[in-house]
Amino acid sequence: MKKFTYMLIVAFIFAHAFVAVSDVKAAEVVAENTFELCHDEVDNDENFLVDSSDPSCAEFFVIEEPVEEPVEEPVAENTETLCRDGVDNDENFLVDSSDPSCAEFYLVATTTPSSRTSVGGRSSRSTSTSVPSEGSVLGAFDESSPVPPSCGQYLKTYIKFGQQNNLEDVVRLQVFLNQREGTRLAITGVYDQATFDAVKAFQLKYAKDILTPWVDKGLLEEGEATGYVYKTTQWFINKTYCPQLDTPFPILP
Repeated sequence: MKKFTYMLIVAFIFAHAFVAVSDVKAAEVVAENTFELCHDEVDNDENFLVDSSDPSCAEFFVIEEPVEEPVEEPVAENTETLCRDGVDNDENFLVDSSDPSCAEFYLVATTTPSSRTSVGGRSSRSTSTSVPSEGSVLGAFDESSPVPPSCGQYLKTYIKFGQQNNLEDVVRLQVFLNQREGTRLAITGVYDQATFDAVKAFQLKYAKDILTPWVDKGLLEEGEATGYVYKTTQWFINKTYCPQLDTPFPILP
């Protein structure tokens, strides 16, 4: 009897303790609905989601949208300041004097041939200097004018299709072809397809001086034009433009 009573007491104590623990555990479950509870790194509502992972805490984790930095758009090179700042403002890989957009800001004065007048029985020589009109380009000459009495090397660089070329020399080339060959190339300073084709026609027309030396050395096929204003093409243009310069034939290759 005493043993039974003892067992009953023990069972009562364990049952009471279990209820007490359950009550305590139940009391620990807290809804996560405050800033503090949603930032304490504790799963207060026991849904296996902690803080920012818990939908109940969403309002306390507002994600700000990133602010996009303004993108600077390319600037048209249409002022003398922009065309002399050493920066590729319009992002076309051409800087200042190399950019056709800046051609008008790189003008040079041209001197007209002198004229002779008689004053008091004595003759005198006078010259006049003019500035190219708007739209003229550095180094360009009037397509209707003859070769000036004093001239120098006309083309100073080689010109190749698909590469960045010297703006002034391409302009000179286009003017030369228009004046000498009657082509109607736009004076742009860009070695475009039309200028490339005109050069090839020019090379074939004067193949004996321009192409044959390369053929004789086995470096070019007969009747093949390159369109590349290289050694012989540059030499022939310079010699044609300024015969009195007596430019020596280039060494090949």
